[in-house]
Amino acid sequence: MAIILLSPIASAEPVLSPRYSSWAKCKPGTNITRTLENRVGPQTATTDIKHTLIEVTPDKVILQLEMTMSAGGKSAPAAPQKVEFPAKMEKYADLLGANIKATFTENRTETVDIAGRSLTCRVIDFQGEQVSRTPGVVIKVNGAVWVSDDIPGAIVQILQNAQMTDQNGNVTEGTANTAVASVNIKN
Repeated sequence: MAIILLSPIASAEPVLSPRYSSWAKCKPGTNITRTLENRVGPQTATTDIKHTLIEVTPDKVILQLEMTMSAGGKSAPAAPQKVEFPAKMEKYADLLGANIKATFTENRTETVDIAGRSLTCRVIDFQGEQVSRTPGVVIKVNGAVWVSDDIPGAIVQILQNAQMTDQNGNVTEGTANTAVASVNIKN
């Protein structure tokens, strides 16, 4: 089972996206690398994800995304991609994946030390379901997202727990932890 983190379906009026606003403060060439560690049973896979700011417009930011996946002692880079984050979107819509339907609770802050920085973060808890491509499979998810406007991309860390139940009732559990590994801000 792979746990993929992308953007949830939210149901609010469009607001200024924290991901957009945090990138919009930066100059092109600014980059941030996050490490995603997926664990399912005894298996672990790691993906290093580097986002580099290419362009800022009033409506969106454009980033280049470079990923290297590692599992079982082997690494494989993916082809670079361009991604866009719109300036406005529904609240929380850019935190997880479009394939995750979740409810969110934002009621606390925590200080997180990451990539040589101490950041005060808003903590947004979530709970819901990830849409499965396999009929009859249910994937329940919960976790938290740490967000700070002081770091490009705003997302400092995501911790997601998943419980997948297949058509036969067999249950598999996994976790995904995404955290900032490095930040390079161009002034």
